[in-house]
This record gives sequence, C-alpha cells and structure tokens, in this order.
Amino acid sequence: MAELPFTFRQLRYLVALVDARGYRRAADLLHISQPPLTQQMQALERQLGVELFDRSSRRLQLTLAGETMYQRARALVGGADEAGRLVQAVGRGQAGRLRVGLTDDHLNGPAFDRLLAVLRQHPLIEIETRIDETLTLVSQLEADELDLVIANEPAPTDPERFQRYPLASSCVVAVAKTGLPGWSKKLLPVAELGIHPLILMPARSRAPFALQCRRIIADAIRPIRVHETSSVAIGLRLVQAGLGVLLASEHSLPRGTDSCSIRRLDSSHAELRHVLLAPKRRVSPALDQLIVEILGPEAASLA
Repeated sequence: MAELPFTFRQLRYLVALVDARGYRRAADLLHISQPPLTQQMQALERQLGVELFDRSSRRLQLTLAGETMYQRARALVGGADEAGRLVQAVGRGQAGRLRVGLTDDHLNGPAFDRLLAVLRQHPLIEIETRIDETLTLVSQLEADELDLVIANEPAPTDPERFQRYPLASSCVVAVAKTGLPGWSKKLLPVAELGIHPLILMPARSRAPFALQCRRIIADAIRPIRVHETSSVAIGLRLVQAGLGVLLASEHSLPRGTDSCSIRRLDSSHAELRHVLLAPKRRVSPALDQLIVEILGPEAASLA
C-alpha cells in the first residue's frame, strides 16, 4: 500500500487554518504556536508537489488545488471526529442498534414508555421492534434474533443463558361501550359478563394472556357469544360498534380511549405478571443501559 503524501495532523491543520481565515487564530484554536503551523503547511505543499495557497494575495487565499484539498480534508477530518464521538457514545451505552421484542399488551404500559424515554434521551440508539406472542418472542431471543424481550409470564427460558427481570404487574380489564346497562361497578364481577357477547383473542392462540382470559371466563360463566380477534384495535372497534365486551390487558389500551368504559375484574386470575428477558452474556453497553432504564426504580435492587 502506497504511503500517503500527507499526515492526518496536516489535514486537521489545513482545515483549521482555512476555517479560521488566518494563521494566528488557527494556531490559537489548535493550541500551538504559529511557526509549527506554517511549517506543516509548507511541508504539505512540498509533499503534494503543488501550491495550496495563493501568496500573491494579502489575505489567506486558496488555489484551485488548495480548495480541492481543503474540501477533501474537511470531509476526512469531520468523518474522523464523528467516528470518535460515535465510538465513545457506544462505549457509554448511548449509541448502538438494539432488537427488542414485546407483546402488544405492553405498547401503552410503563416498560415501553421508559424505552421511548431512552430513545429520546439518546438519539444515537437505533431500535428494531417486533410484536408477537410471548412464546414466539422467546424462541427468537434463544435464536439470537432479539436482544431483549418484554413479555408475559409464563415465559420459559434457559436459566443458564438468560436473565429474568420481573416487571410491575398489570391486570385484565373489561372494555365496554359507554352507557352499557349495569356497568356502574368499578370492580366488575366476572359473572356479570355472562349477559354480554365477549371479544377475545382466538382460542388457538398460544399467548399466555389469551389462555388467562379463557381461564377467567371458564371459572364463572358460559358466554352467550364470542367474537375473536388478535388485534386490540379491532376489538375496540367492535366495542364502539356495540357488538360486545372486550377483555384486554390494561397496558394494551390506547390512552384516552373514546366511547368506552373500562372496568377491572373481580377475579383471582385477573393479575398479569410481566417479565423482561435478556442474555446473561451481553456485549452491548446500550443494552445494559436500556435494561436499567426500563426497570426503573427496581434496577437498584437487582444490580
């Protein structure tokens, strides 16, 4: 590989000199005296075999060759500075690319809110998100297709490879169109759902949440009719159309859901337990930073 006819220091000096429009100010910005700066520019011209400065002008004036060299030098110096800042940010956990999987009943919960806060605070962190059922996300985590999973229990993983961090629990809620008769109680007995059509996740779903909803119902009622959808958004449209009562995770509901009344269920099976899963062996400081931020106050007790 041929040796370059200049050094990176000479490029940096050239950029500083042109940007400062004079030797004295450039030397001050570079924290050197003026003679070494002059010597380096003269050496750069000798090494390149061209004149970079028009010395017939009293002001600092570049030749055509000098302007070409300055533009290339500025790009190289700027790129090197940016690379340095990016590498330092990666080392501090403030930059990097992360693959995060979560179930849709976390989209409006505190864990995802904290994740968004991290992205706002550290814009150099890039994220790829995947929405799926818990068991599918666990499989992707085990296959090294995800770096972190926010899901519902049970979420079986290999304890030798993966760390489990419990998250704050939530609950199953019943969502009905506002004004539904007999919908005044804040804590709703499950038996009262028996007089309404229900909107549930499909029976074939392997999602822990879907199975938990079926367990709640089986303990108390036999629904008069069941609509099935894997989409909370579609479920809410059915509710707003007066077609039934939706069972959903409270963290899956958009804030400010219009034309709906939300009630917690009086059931021992209504609590939803959540977990954050990540590999024990981690190489990304950004992933460590994200885990700490998502766990919030709980992080100190798990450190």
